[in-house]
Amino acid sequence: MRPRNEVGGNLGYITMKKLILIILLFVTTFANAQVTIKGITLGQRTSIRDYKQTSVAGINGTLAPYKLKDGRFYSLGFIPTKDGYSFTRLYSYEVDNFKTAIEKKFGVKFEEITEVDDYTQRVYAAAIVNQKIIFRVVVETYYYMEPSLKFTFTVGNIDLLNLKLEEDASETVSDF
Repeated sequence: MRPRNEVGGNLGYITMKKLILIILLFVTTFANAQVTIKGITLGQRTSIRDYKQTSVAGINGTLAPYKLKDGRFYSLGFIPTKDGYSFTRLYSYEVDNFKTAIEKKFGVKFEEITEVDDYTQRVYAAAIVNQKIIFRVVVETYYYMEPSLKFTFTVGNIDLLNLKLEEDASETVSDF
């Protein structure tokens, strides 16, 4: 027997129905979530062809869109630059602020892996959203330079990245 509220309605059934609807709406929305950075949306086509000088999360640099043969963007890369060509090194607080901004904007949490040798330390940070979108940050610390951090950021649609790998493989096979 289902519990009834004071006016004779079916309280348990209505609440569960609303909860399931909210969960389905959330899952559907998040599963189809698109990532847009500076007007470039993964999975969509646009007239943008080349690199774009801009700032992302307060860092000036170059945003590089990567396309499939059909024109859809499968990935975006970002590196700090002043002139569009050479790396600008960053301080650790700038990288921390960038990662925090990405985590807040896209609701992700980066997991980190660290490699160390005599001159550098590399930190690879990645976050995967619903097996659809991957966010990556690579930070190389050069102990004898100031500022010491070389930083790159990429975000990609995993399904479209796999399509790109297939495109590249078919080009390699046909290049004989």
